[in-house]
Amino acid sequence: MNSLGYSGINAFYPNLPKFFQQRFNFSNTEAGSIASIPYVIASLSVPVFGSVVVQIGEKHYESLLMFSLTLLSITYTAYMLLPDWPYC
Repeated sequence: MNSLGYSGINAFYPNLPKFFQQRFNFSNTEAGSIASIPYVIASLSVPVFGSVVVQIGEKHYESLLMFSLTLLSITYTAYMLLPDWPYC
C-alpha cells in the first residue's frame, strides 16, 4: 500500500512545479503556489478520512481505497488530456 501511494502520488510532487512551468508557462512562483495545493489538501483530508474509516469500520476500507484510486486515475487522466494553457 505504501509503495502504491509513493509511486502514484508522492513521486509526482517534485515534478509538479516543473510540469506547470513547461505545460502552462507559469512562473516559478505561480507553479510553486499551485504545487502546494496537494500538501494543503492532504493535511486536511488525512485526519478526516482516518476518522471516517474509524467510524464506518474497516470492512469498508477496501471500498474507500478503490474510491481514492479512482480519483487518482481521473486526476492523472485530466492532467494528460488538458490542452495547453491558452492565456500565456
